Amino acid sequence: MKLRNLTPLLLAGLMMWGCTDESSQVTEPESNPQISSQNGTSAEVPRTPAPPPEYVREPVTFRLAAAGPVIRVYQDEQPWFGANRAHATLLAMGKTLGVDYFIHPLDDLAGGIPGGTAVVLLTSNSQGYASQAAKQNPAAAQSSLQTFLDVGGVLVVDMGDNLRDGGFIVPGATGTPDYSFPSPCADATLAPGTAGHPLVLGPDGAPGGGDDLDDSNVDLDSSCSVAHGNLVDGIALPADATPLMTSTFGAEQRPIMAEYCLGAGRVILDTNTKEFNGQNPRGTGPATVMRNLFFYAMSPAALCIIHVDLDIKPGSWPNSINTRNKGVIPVAILGSDAFDVFVIDFGSLAFGPSGASPVHKAGHLEDVNADGYMDLVSHYATRDTGLQKGDTEACVTGETLDGIPIEGCDAVRILK
Repeated sequence: MKLRNLTPLLLAGLMMWGCTDESSQVTEPESNPQISSQNGTSAEVPRTPAPPPEYVREPVTFRLAAAGPVIRVYQDEQPWFGANRAHATLLAMGKTLGVDYFIHPLDDLAGGIPGGTAVVLLTSNSQGYASQAAKQNPAAAQSSLQTFLDVGGVLVVDMGDNLRDGGFIVPGATGTPDYSFPSPCADATLAPGTAGHPLVLGPDGAPGGGDDLDDSNVDLDSSCSVAHGNLVDGIALPADATPLMTSTFGAEQRPIMAEYCLGAGRVILDTNTKEFNGQNPRGTGPATVMRNLFFYAMSPAALCIIHVDLDIKPGSWPNSINTRNKGVIPVAILGSDAFDVFVIDFGSLAFGPSGASPVHKAGHLEDVNADGYMDLVSHYATRDTGLQKGDTEACVTGETLDGIPIEGCDAVRILK
């Protein structure tokens, strides 16, 4: 989570705020004659579409607040035989190409993710082209994705493909899924504990209403395969990764969709063929899984909390507090090589069980722990904090200037 040097990036982002992104649409491909795919089947497949005449490569900047989340799709082809599901889903959601979402060739990854981007989607390398993995896997492309995650982006990557000797890789995970198929080949299921997950609840955020995912509409509709590989065999996810969807491999349920936080961002990986025309509803239009995935990725629920180091009553230990005191409690959010306090939205800070606001309109900068990094000190009226006898810690919450949640806690000793 390298946020230390983002102040100049913030300034650069503010200077370019009025710029227009003119990335062009990937055109609908023509069809080739019958071509044998790598899994031994024969199917109608599209030619790789010609790239748009010009792409605008913008500088990498800290995510800026916008009218709506900007989505960028990176692809060299329309995956799974031209089904075009990502774009059809975005259009059905009321998104406008060139305003709300943009399409880029994989080559653009090496140049950095443009500022203002909230969600990046890497579609499936469904034809198994080694050339696509060769563009996505190099250090420059991976560095762009890591930087995007460091500043709170949401990265969605379809890891499933027909490439037998290694597919896409992603920050935070090692390896790439083995080329394998579940049995039964059309069945997927939601992982335990996902009943209240925003991905499952859909756009309305509540159970029912016809937009929830369930164990029937995450399956394929009379076709194989619901997944190409899984997120265990050939790939290692972080220990805190959460499975979202599973399928049966060798009589065991193994994840085919999972998520984890990395830096301030979120990574959502899947081998689920969510872009295939056999997904529900069947066809080349919007897909149920993709709709819910986009809504989740664009929602505040997808933001990962930045855990900051906190020092209550700097220079004092233990941090003794008399709740009857009419004074204020100083609280320092500590800066480090991993976190720059300049990115904090001071007005968003709240302290204690009652969420007390700072008593001053601005904090002050001071290196309270003499480590060479500036810390942000704020003050809170003791009686407004809600602290009471028996409390052993107190926390501060807030947001960065770009709306990424932050939280930090420190021990306290309540005297009375």
